[in-house]
Amino acid sequence: MDKLVSVIMPTYNRGYIIENAINSILSQSYSNIELIIVDDCSTDNTEEVVKKYNDARLFYYRLDKNSGANAARNYGIEKSKGSYITFQDSDDVSEKNRIFEQVNCIINNNVYWTFSSFKRINNKKSTIVPNSYIESDDILDKLLYGNFITTQCILGKREIFDDIKFDISLPRFQDWDLAIRLANKYKCYHLNKVLNNVYLQSDSITKNPKKGEDALIIISDKYSDIMNNKHIARIYCRIAIFKMLQDKDATKYFNKCINISSDIKYKMIYLL
Repeated sequence: MDKLVSVIMPTYNRGYIIENAINSILSQSYSNIELIIVDDCSTDNTEEVVKKYNDARLFYYRLDKNSGANAARNYGIEKSKGSYITFQDSDDVSEKNRIFEQVNCIINNNVYWTFSSFKRINNKKSTIVPNSYIESDDILDKLLYGNFITTQCILGKREIFDDIKFDISLPRFQDWDLAIRLANKYKCYHLNKVLNNVYLQSDSITKNPKKGEDALIIISDKYSDIMNNKHIARIYCRIAIFKMLQDKDATKYFNKCINISSDIKYKMIYLL
């Protein structure tokens, strides 16, 4: 018998779109699943929409106060019972064979977790991320340079999520932070297939430069012991860009970047 897979879906005010995400999970070809929806105190009709479903595999929980997606995901993990755990955002859509493909990937490659490629959709533009296969031995190094793994592309054995939870102190880049910690400790495999469609919403925190700046500063401190100059220089450059987007002085971080990297592209960005 196929082992139970727990799908954790945090949500906040997605009543107008959450059905697409729910349907993409309940219609998976891998049917032995539980879908755990954690409502982060929505003020719209999210609860009403979710409770219309008559499927014993769906479980709805509502947090007592608005706590953020990281806390909602951690709560969902605590409530889950599956041998495998994966995630689904409430405004995105999974391909029908996503869970089947990822469970088989873990079994066939004898790894603790896997991540798939995904299609990132912003209005009418779409991009495949990552757009080529990444060797298992290269994943951590590439992650420290920049993220290419989104939360809903990850599926892993339960034990790794009992060990490693989402960092609720991070205002942004929680998927990147989780992937770094998982890759640093547990063997993984890149399933080079597009199994998720990720939609960037107009109210997404991924468009908030202040949260981006704050999160990058936390991450640069958190992983300074495993980052090299190449990794750190890129983070400093990104912090500087986020400062510029807020009309703040970015000179300090551009200088830090240029002082530790000879890459001409950073000097060109600074001059521009």
